[in-house]
Amino acid sequence: MEAAFAASVARSTSAAPDAEGEAPLVADAPKAEGAVISEYTKWMDGAEKVLDSVAEASNPDAAETDGSPADAPATATTEQRDESEDIGFFGQLRALWEKARSWVFGRGASPDERAVDSAEEALKAVEKKVKAGRQRQEELERKVATAEDEEQLAYSGLEGRCISKKQAEYKYEACFFKKAKQDHTSIGTWKGWEAPGVAVFDGGQYCPGGPDRSFKVRFRCGPTEELLEITEPSRCAYEAELRHPAACTEVLLKALEERGPRHPRDEL
Repeated sequence: MEAAFAASVARSTSAAPDAEGEAPLVADAPKAEGAVISEYTKWMDGAEKVLDSVAEASNPDAAETDGSPADAPATATTEQRDESEDIGFFGQLRALWEKARSWVFGRGASPDERAVDSAEEALKAVEKKVKAGRQRQEELERKVATAEDEEQLAYSGLEGRCISKKQAEYKYEACFFKKAKQDHTSIGTWKGWEAPGVAVFDGGQYCPGGPDRSFKVRFRCGPTEELLEITEPSRCAYEAELRHPAACTEVLLKALEERGPRHPRDEL
């Protein structure tokens, strides 16, 4: 191909003698130059066609495309599809998160809905207090009905009260009408009145080598409540005296009045 091009250029540039055998004038040079350019252009067009033919032969798939937009690579479309799929996935994930948060924390309520919820909560709180009050009333009525006499009724003020005393390394505590304990050890649950002014707790934690623990409380008249010395007359059977105004019965007060005031010489 290069040899043909050189031969063509040589033919176009050779100076043919005129009729008189003289060489062409310099003025004819532009014509010769134009002829060279024209021949070169034709050769380049032919070369491009040959190169295109060779490219088509080596790549048949490329020859089927005509350069239209439909023949453009699908890379952009694939990227857009991947991006769309990513957006769809994250959208679903966000929707699931919103649903879970709504289930855990509740959805946003309107002012009217919040007012209704607040009223319902207040109503439930009132109903709960009313129910507790009725239960307390029924419990007190049962205690009054089962009281054998006025002396036992005087101790009703101990309901729900716990009186304790630390003695040596132990802390003793009597919660009336419920339980008694020595530190964390149960020494009995409420059994009842053994006699006027004598309360009994029994069925406490088992005592190794002995019976179940028990606790007996003897009341003494006094202006204030105070748990006095605790003793253990027998193994795991505890007793204590409790000073309390409820023990000041009418009979005892009358006897004290009859005795009259005590004088220093009465101690001698």
